[in-house]
Amino acid sequence: MDLLHETVRHVRFGAGTVTSFDGRVMTVAFESAGERVFSYPAAFERFIEADNPDVQAEAEAALSERRAREAQFLSRVEQDIETLRSTARKKSAPAPRRRAPARRSKAQL
Repeated sequence: MDLLHETVRHVRFGAGTVTSFDGRVMTVAFESAGERVFSYPAAFERFIEADNPDVQAEAEAALSERRAREAQFLSRVEQDIETLRSTARKKSAPAPRRRAPARRSKAQL
């Protein structure tokens, strides 16, 4: 997606124009606040809305994909934690080894 030169609205800074975008970070120039840097697509979750409905739809789709990846990651982490917990419950501490009494030599008797 190319956001370069798209008009966006920020909840605090108002209207602005995207001056650079590398796929993860976008810089927006606002009249009242100067240039500000935002993470893409996270900024579209709460702070920024695109004037172009197609751009907004693409940003929302990117947010949905990101949420799905995060949910999968959290699920894998929870499974790993549960596996570790069940493994720890199965393994008990080994019983202490009893030492055989020392043998005495004939000279010590």
